[in-house]
Amino acid sequence: MSLDLIRIDDRLVHGQVVITWGAFINATKIILCNNEIAQSEAEKDLYMNAEEIAPHPLKICVWTREETLTAITENELENDKTILLLESPKDLLQLVDDGLNIKKANVGGMHYQHGKRQLTSYIYVDDEDVSCLKKLHQLGIHLEGKDVPSAKSFNISEAM
Repeated sequence: MSLDLIRIDDRLVHGQVVITWGAFINATKIILCNNEIAQSEAEKDLYMNAEEIAPHPLKICVWTREETLTAITENELENDKTILLLESPKDLLQLVDDGLNIKKANVGGMHYQHGKRQLTSYIYVDDEDVSCLKKLHQLGIHLEGKDVPSAKSFNISEAM
């Protein structure tokens, strides 16, 4: 398995992920794991077009949870530097419940929405988010809050 960054970011594929994080880890692939988007050709195309803004060769895949787990378990990513991108803590917890074995995840962008409370300037959570983050922590997954590579990271578990 070659997942070089597992990131929760509700904006999904955008400049900060493609350019900043992509360059930082020298990513060759981004997997946007989202069942709904993967089933919409128009939305898939929209996200996959971000390959064109990357400052280096980059492949963007939009896959369902099942497709993502298959690629990981069958070592289809071992020759890539890969960012796994998820929209929410719930999405990550579902992947872990389905069999994804990880030790660490980056929480980089969970933006303000009505009913969410602020943990940092770029992380807002509601009760469902907190519940999922706590379950991930209980499973032994270190949750690092960090919006960009140069920022100081913090332990999400200590902030809840």
